[in-house]
Amino acid sequence: MHSHEKKYMLLLSLKSVEEKLKCKNFTRTHKSYIVSISKIDTLESHVLGIGSNKIPISRNYSKEVKEKVVQGKLWRNDSKS
Repeated sequence: MHSHEKKYMLLLSLKSVEEKLKCKNFTRTHKSYIVSISKIDTLESHVLGIGSNKIPISRNYSKEVKEKVVQGKLWRNDSKS
């Protein structure tokens, strides 16, 4: 797991981490990645950007990722008005 400050070694499967984060602001993008929607800067067809990092989006997760990102970004913009 990566944060702004450091990296952490987890002894959990990504599936169990995903279950714990289900109702939070996170989405699975690939078999090896779960990301915070609020940290996403760019979204392209099969990759998203968080800072200078490029995170792959697999075909299996593509539709769900795009829906969650758009919904999350719209909600954040609405809450500022």
